[in-house]
Amino acid sequence: MDTMGIVTGFRYQNEIYKKAREAKQTDFYGNISDAAELTEKKSSRPVLSMTMIPDGGNVTYGMTAKYAEHSTDENPVIQVSSNYGGKTVIYNVNIHEVNPNNASQLEMFALCAYSDDKGISDRGTFGSYQRMKVFGQNAEMNGYCQSLGGYENFLGAKFNWMNIVSRMMNDYLQAGIYKQYQQGTQLMGMFQYFAKAF
Repeated sequence: MDTMGIVTGFRYQNEIYKKAREAKQTDFYGNISDAAELTEKKSSRPVLSMTMIPDGGNVTYGMTAKYAEHSTDENPVIQVSSNYGGKTVIYNVNIHEVNPNNASQLEMFALCAYSDDKGISDRGTFGSYQRMKVFGQNAEMNGYCQSLGGYENFLGAKFNWMNIVSRMMNDYLQAGIYKQYQQGTQLMGMFQYFAKAF
């Protein structure tokens, strides 16, 4: 094949890849958990919490949580914004619809941000979501749950967070790691506060 043919072939393959990626992202953005919905209305309220989500290799995406403009005390809604794929993507999470027994990381990030703000959970230095994430990562390493990694899992994969934290608490207690066990107790208290509605 001549040089022009090779260049044309690469351009064709790149175009196919680009279209496939765009199609996947369109499907992917729609693949979010029950309590969350996409929105284009960006909230101007102060940031409550921040986190970083790794998505393979050295790529990470920043996320922030704040109250949505239409959030009320009776119907709290946390807005989670991300720079996924180099553009701003915004989700509104209805706190009353988040079940810690069956929730995505997106939902739990919103729930933890709300709980920390309201004093339901002990935010510590980095927030209760960061603590919960460490429990989840350790549970994944121990084979107690599927992979937490990747942006797609963050948005749509559901986990039983009460079970994850409970199993890790048992491991920490057996290993004599009492500080982590105590942090697990605090997380479980927050989970039970919200899980009783389900």
